[in-house]
Amino acid sequence: MPSARLLGPDGADDEFTYKLEPEQVKALLNIPITVKNYINADEYVLKDTMITREAEDIVGYRLKEDWIFDKQRSQRYVRIIGIAPMVLPRNAEGQLRDPDNPVAVPLFWLYYRECRYVFANWDSFNTVNDAFRGSYDDLFEMRRFSAHIIKEENVYDREIQQYAQGLDALLESERVKKEIFEYEHDLWNY
Repeated sequence: MPSARLLGPDGADDEFTYKLEPEQVKALLNIPITVKNYINADEYVLKDTMITREAEDIVGYRLKEDWIFDKQRSQRYVRIIGIAPMVLPRNAEGQLRDPDNPVAVPLFWLYYRECRYVFANWDSFNTVNDAFRGSYDDLFEMRRFSAHIIKEENVYDREIQQYAQGLDALLESERVKKEIFEYEHDLWNY
């Protein structure tokens, strides 16, 4: 049986076509990396040490969402479809693949509805306001996070980074956001 990395759930597949078992998720999170260490400074003995990826390697999360406009009620709904932890890619020795330009990639995708029970049972804490105690589900549903758009539905299935770089990519993201805002605003025109 091919490993989960070959099937595509590690970022290449955001359509949820492959089911990941808990053991596969654990294997993706705990990839052994060989690190060469000097044991004795006098003898300069080289020993291979196996370490595993840790939670600190996750640098962010990517959300896949549907933005739904209800024309009868003139309301916009945002429905989260999936969530993916983002990691910086490393080589077999544990070094960053491109240290000059580190770009985080999705590790695997989780179907949000399947994870919602777990998110609803874990508290998230606000360091600014200790009166509000909500769960991670509340955090996602109330959209209490900062984000930028990296992809919109298109014929070529391309991300913004594939046709715009740097500042142009941020401007394109803002253009998409403005287009959504104007569409919602124009629903109220008579």
